[in-house]
Amino acid sequence: MRRARCRARAGQAGPEPGGRGATGPRCRHVTPAEGSDAAATVGDLVAAVHREHWGRVVAATVGTAGDLDTAEDCAQRAFERALETWRPATVPSNPVGWLVRTARNHALDLHRRGG
Repeated sequence: MRRARCRARAGQAGPEPGGRGATGPRCRHVTPAEGSDAAATVGDLVAAVHREHWGRVVAATVGTAGDLDTAEDCAQRAFERALETWRPATVPSNPVGWLVRTARNHALDLHRRGG
């Protein structure tokens, strides 16, 4: 079933059973469409992950950051780092996990620096 969803997201198959089409960047098997600009593809992936998982990244960071405002700042920095470092060949297999870890690491760095 998972591979079927992956193929659907990559445009290789029709919608999932149940009548709903698959959307979102949850699958590592998705590759850029032919003729697409690779930078735009990574940007689109980051934008889609942001839309779907912003709250999850912030929520997972609040405990480390100590407050909601700092957690949001750390999450935003994680998304910025994703745009700076991800390339089509180097997008992590678990983008949300990467973002959570990066946001938490940034929160720890802020805590160590005292602010």
